[in-house]
Amino acid sequence: MGYKTEVSDFRAFEYHTDFDTDKKETAIVGIKKQYQNAWVLHLPKTAYGRKVTEVVSKAFSDMPHLREIVFTDNIKKISLRSSLSSSLYKLHLPASVESFEIEWPFCQKHFAFSIDPKNPHYSTDGVCLFNQDKSVLLHIVKGIIEVDTYQIPKETKVIGGPSAFHLGGFSHNVIIPEGVEELQSQAFLYCYCKTHTIELPKSIKKIGNHCFSNFQCFFSDIVYHGTKAEWEKVQIDEQYYHWNFDEDGLAPDEQGLPVDENGYTGVPEVDAQGEDIYFDITVHCLDGDVPYKPSLAGSLSNG
Repeated sequence: MGYKTEVSDFRAFEYHTDFDTDKKETAIVGIKKQYQNAWVLHLPKTAYGRKVTEVVSKAFSDMPHLREIVFTDNIKKISLRSSLSSSLYKLHLPASVESFEIEWPFCQKHFAFSIDPKNPHYSTDGVCLFNQDKSVLLHIVKGIIEVDTYQIPKETKVIGGPSAFHLGGFSHNVIIPEGVEELQSQAFLYCYCKTHTIELPKSIKKIGNHCFSNFQCFFSDIVYHGTKAEWEKVQIDEQYYHWNFDEDGLAPDEQGLPVDENGYTGVPEVDAQGEDIYFDITVHCLDGDVPYKPSLAGSLSNG
């Protein structure tokens, strides 16, 4: 049996049965099995007398060949799972979208991402998702960029978290412009950069938890455009994570180590020589080098 490469019939989709008590809106939660090999989806504006306003995270997770999703101007909320990251070629967000979430960037070499300029919440440069005025970089959208550098827009003040550059791949470098003041939690989680180096402007004031921690970051060097004294004023919220169970198989909290709800501790993990193995990043300041160290490590309490 053949299949349609494009699907637009509202009956091809599956819907939330109790999305809104007044029955005026509904969400797409899936697609019927016979349409799961489609290449292009044209989402309906309405279904069974209700507006289609949302796409839930697993709606299209079983569509390995999906290349494009065409949204209507009724759509308010979109959540796309990582399973679509290797297949989609094109995505355009209408002005109506109020919430857009993705797990991983999309990895097709020629992936095209755009947003209606009338959208009051979001904007894009084709590579990353920003808030409307680009003051906050929210997430990388295009995962493979075959250029020497990616230049973050000069309007940007905050690189958001968690995981703004999660699994982003750059052949050379990411340029963070002067004016960026904050890198939020896990901003560069698993971000690959060929040079293993990132440059930070003197305007940086705060670096969030697990932004550059070595066990989940591919950077080994930070070039800071300020002095060592200025670097010492940067608030670094990195916290240690104690990975190892002890010889009795006890987890960190069972060993009496202070941990938070995510398992972070203020206790460094060390190698056989007693050297801290958690961070192995050098900060190159204008007047010399310093090790990358958390400024709040050890501040956690039990509970």
